[in-house]
Amino acid sequence: MANRIMSTSGNSHGGFYQFPLCLLAQAIPFSELQEQCFDWGIIHYLDIELGTSWRWRSPKGIEGAMKIASEAIGFTNGSAANTIHGHDAAQGFVDKWKRSHSRKTASVRFRTADLHFDVRDRGILSERDWRVLAAILSALGDKPMVRLGWGRIQCRAAGWLTPPPPGAKPCGPLYPRGQIERSLRELLDRGYLFGATYRRGERWWSNRLKHEELWCKISERKLLAAKAAQRRKIDSLGDTRIALKLAEYGLAPTPLRTPAPRKAGGASNLAAGHNGASVGPSGAPPCTQFRIVTG
Repeated sequence: MANRIMSTSGNSHGGFYQFPLCLLAQAIPFSELQEQCFDWGIIHYLDIELGTSWRWRSPKGIEGAMKIASEAIGFTNGSAANTIHGHDAAQGFVDKWKRSHSRKTASVRFRTADLHFDVRDRGILSERDWRVLAAILSALGDKPMVRLGWGRIQCRAAGWLTPPPPGAKPCGPLYPRGQIERSLRELLDRGYLFGATYRRGERWWSNRLKHEELWCKISERKLLAAKAAQRRKIDSLGDTRIALKLAEYGLAPTPLRTPAPRKAGGASNLAAGHNGASVGPSGAPPCTQFRIVTG
């Protein structure tokens, strides 16, 4: 137990660690899965910060690197050799996953204090709750909110971004809808997620925006299409008013045409004022997009 990684004493929040979602496809005990994900996150952080060469430093240099990771991620103790071994086992699975299935994966970013140590040591979340939360956070990434139905949550909780083929191996547990809904209620009640449902079961999730803020963002997004339609309507009314005004003077608005591809002799067409557009059988230019309204 001397080498067991523990939470930083007195640090109620801790840092963050991340891991590939496809690790959830492994059929291994939950405790082992948690440790693999955490070990992968530690070594990944050090590889990003220091480059992979830190692994071949002297024992004292490796201890110094682990101290850097412990301060950033929020843990203490732990054997560097055991952590590297856990990371390499996880990375071996990731590499095999990518070769075998030619599928993409996503990253999950978890808080260290509660989503690793409190889950591991105090069991504050079940494996199902933990997997469902990982599924939603993998879809959220850096976005303030994401639209996600229970079917996509089911796939991601099993380690797949899209529905796995029937009988696919490896694959984590494909929880039925009722169990996923119970986990979502638990996560909402505990404040890990905020959610909102728009119209016909369109469900939005966030881990940053509270319910009122989430509704405001959904409203803004949904109003974008309505605003664009309103702008097109205003433009159309403006076109009609212009056409009517010109019609009073016996004029027609200048037609808007998409220039045809340039060919030999295109310069003479431009000089003739046709802007590269072909003329009709009568020699008249194409009709305008405006509709002249009378009466």
